[in-house]
Amino acid sequence: METSLLENRERNKTKIFAWIATVLYILIFLPTLQFAAITGMVADSPTVSPAVVAAIVFFSFCVPISMPVSIYFVWSRYLRKKYKASRRFCFVPLYAMANAIFWMCALPNH
Repeated sequence: METSLLENRERNKTKIFAWIATVLYILIFLPTLQFAAITGMVADSPTVSPAVVAAIVFFSFCVPISMPVSIYFVWSRYLRKKYKASRRFCFVPLYAMANAIFWMCALPNH
């Protein structure tokens, strides 16, 4: 009885996380995709090397690509009753976004 109560709590908590992540990532998918599409405009600057442009474009596209992948893994793990893994996948796009911002700031502009 106590085990099923704990499992119900885990399931409900994971379901809330999954729905919030799903709605949030659906809402911000298009703006992040548009942002990633315009990052190639960095190549217009003569002081930026092609390798830096390629890295910026790559990291920018990692963010919108991670969103549908994350939504898939969140719900597939939820349906398999792997609640901890499901909650972990809720944060993958946030990690990708933090990684992209870090590398955009860390890469030299020349």
